[in-house]
Amino acid sequence: MANIILRPDWALPESVCTTKAAYTNRRKFIQTLGLGSVGFAAMGGCSAESRGMVDGPLDKIPKNAPRDGFPAPRNEAYQVPEREITERLVASSYNNFYEFINQGDLKNVWPLVDDYKPFPWTLEVRGQVAKRQTWDLEELIKSMPLEERVCRFRCVEAWSMTIPWTGFPLAKLIERCEPKSSASFVKFTCVSRPDQLPGQKRATWYPWPYFEALRMDEAMNELAFVAVGMYGEPLPK
Repeated sequence: MANIILRPDWALPESVCTTKAAYTNRRKFIQTLGLGSVGFAAMGGCSAESRGMVDGPLDKIPKNAPRDGFPAPRNEAYQVPEREITERLVASSYNNFYEFINQGDLKNVWPLVDDYKPFPWTLEVRGQVAKRQTWDLEELIKSMPLEERVCRFRCVEAWSMTIPWTGFPLAKLIERCEPKSSASFVKFTCVSRPDQLPGQKRATWYPWPYFEALRMDEAMNELAFVAVGMYGEPLPK
């Protein structure tokens, strides 16, 4: 029997991808000019790949987002040579945030984020650690050696993107807290803010806020990465 694959409407075709060479050349050009992240944003919104498409998603980087360390140096140990870099416009507008959208409406996230105020952003670490920590995200980013890694993000819903992420190893953050020998997991708990996140107000059957966890050995693995930016700029909303 033939194996027939029916692609869902949210599957990303290869035609929406930017070549690795095109992205790298634009990045090197901006660095040569010394324009930094602001100049890179302007270039991204006017790229040939984006022509004829709404560039609203590219304007969603908060004005008060931390920009120290951008663009970060590329870590050449992390590359995906067999994949093209995903088009920046697609990566900025296609996602599955239940905090904002109805299930399955992955293409309409970015118009719904205007009321969300991510900053000031406080990160708190507590539990089985010798040093409990509370950081302002901007100060934390300033204190970390940022790097860029090209990694393929694979969603459990059968789509993927290859993106140049900016961030730092999760292990660097954990080490500052001096975890005790009794610590076996790292739990991540997201914000609970129904007044700004319509999905939290609407979808009351979910156990908000969203949380995720890693085993300690997974969290300390070199592949565990805290992403604070992509395409040489801070993350959009």
